[in-house]
Amino acid sequence: MSIEDAEDNDAGHWTQEAFTFCSMLPKIELHAHLNGSVRDETIRQLVHEKQLKTVTDADVENITSKRHRTLADCFRLFDIIHACTTDLPSITRITREVVHDFCAERVVYLELRTTPKARPEHGVTKDGYVRAVLAGMREGTQQECNGNRIRVRL
Repeated sequence: MSIEDAEDNDAGHWTQEAFTFCSMLPKIELHAHLNGSVRDETIRQLVHEKQLKTVTDADVENITSKRHRTLADCFRLFDIIHACTTDLPSITRITREVVHDFCAERVVYLELRTTPKARPEHGVTKDGYVRAVLAGMREGTQQECNGNRIRVRL
């Protein structure tokens, strides 16, 4: 994130020095939803790779290209994320990336939220889902992150 991305900076609330100082502080995130933290680029890649019949690349681009999303956009995006994370490797991937992204923002402690989902039509059980999330958490905490360390809890 940059000072240009700060939503309230239109009124000049942030100086570059203050923004840089706050960016460097260690942070604690106590309520991060897994599906609400997936990278836009990952969503685009998964939708493209899976060639979903219910979601087009244009659908994804329409939502992910917006700077400000409506509530309806957010719910549509969750539908898209659910549609493209129907296998264990995708679940592990998004979890690993979410952990890494929070670490890159200097989050030192992360409480990640998700609801175990069974997708029997794709061979995914709730137990398998949780194991995939835990694997992603483990992988994400083991990746290099600018010398930062992150502790993650589910």
